[in-house]
Amino acid sequence: NCADADNSVALARSTLVAPGCWPVPSPAKATADLCLDAFHIMQAHHDACPHDAMSKKIKMEMHAYEHLYGGCWSPPPFFDGAPPCPPRPEKCSSAEALVNTLTELNCSSKEQCSASAECGAAFQALHVAYNMCNKTALPLMAAHGYHNFEHECIETWKCNIADVPWGFVDDCGGFGSNSGTHTSRGHTTCPEAPVCSE
Repeated sequence: NCADADNSVALARSTLVAPGCWPVPSPAKATADLCLDAFHIMQAHHDACPHDAMSKKIKMEMHAYEHLYGGCWSPPPFFDGAPPCPPRPEKCSSAEALVNTLTELNCSSKEQCSASAECGAAFQALHVAYNMCNKTALPLMAAHGYHNFEHECIETWKCNIADVPWGFVDDCGGFGSNSGTHTSRGHTTCPEAPVCSE
């Protein structure tokens, strides 16, 4: 339920912070699978729900685990009426420099980010890198930096990576009938996305 995303992921979150999953997954396969499932549940809510559905604190907690668990894949967000995004950077490692640019430009408030075209260009490039780069190739600083600036910049500078919504995504941002059949970058498809409330 995207309307109550923090509570929807509460069980998965408590599983991830348990000693069997942190700071490293238990070598026992059943426990390791449970940890990975919990991480993917959090990631599915994070990726499928609106950007402000989950609290920033829980998002940052989730990203602390990204270097431990292989991410699942869900399609990048699509915003009706938004312009196209810039192309994916040739080197995903360059995304770290985009975070430095956003910091140097002081894009850390909605007012400053909205008013600065330079902030917008850097954020859009980071948005593409975050959504299209293999997470193992994306510097950890870039992943954390994206979420540091997402709330401040996304409304003004949202852009679309694809020209049309991905065909297997329904109107609620969840997965349609083709869920489980699309993979990218060697990742499995994320769990069934949360159902949106009417």
